[in-house]
Amino acid sequence: MIWEGPFGIEQLDTGTILIAALLIWAGLSIMFSRHHHIGAHVDYHVNHHHNVIDAEEDFNEDTETITEDATDAEEINVSIRMTQSVRYIQATNLKTANIYVSMAGAKIYFDDVDIPSGTATINLDASLSGVELYIPDEWHLINQLDSSLSGLDESGNRVDADGPTVYLKGKLNLGGLTIIYI
Repeated sequence: MIWEGPFGIEQLDTGTILIAALLIWAGLSIMFSRHHHIGAHVDYHVNHHHNVIDAEEDFNEDTETITEDATDAEEINVSIRMTQSVRYIQATNLKTANIYVSMAGAKIYFDDVDIPSGTATINLDASLSGVELYIPDEWHLINQLDSSLSGLDESGNRVDADGPTVYLKGKLNLGGLTIIYI
């Protein structure tokens, strides 16, 4: 390395420095994450004025199955941290789904969702997680996801139907995403 002498790290190899940097990054990311919840809870907020349903779930040890019933909601927010969770989204006017998954396993079903506007966006922010999205096979999914050190798999058969266009946006870091067409 070029700066071994000035920094006094002649004895360290590149792999050791990279591992130390990764551990420092992971520690700082955990300490300064956007969500600062301590303890175990499931917290739901329904805001009928803005047609938004929010759900947060933190630090649960068991797998839970939760149905997000937001029949007139245009935006659905789901936050899952350090747990395994199955979510069934039910909406008749979906425009945006914001999904935040951190150090967790998530299965999210969109099979009971209608998109009358013809377009919708799924914003996914997942790190150190495994996420499975169950998407109706008539949806035209356009992947605009930024991923680093992550895997993306698709299974199931798409149908060439005249269905809505759904944009998959956001970021996937050190995780896996499986899109299953149902």
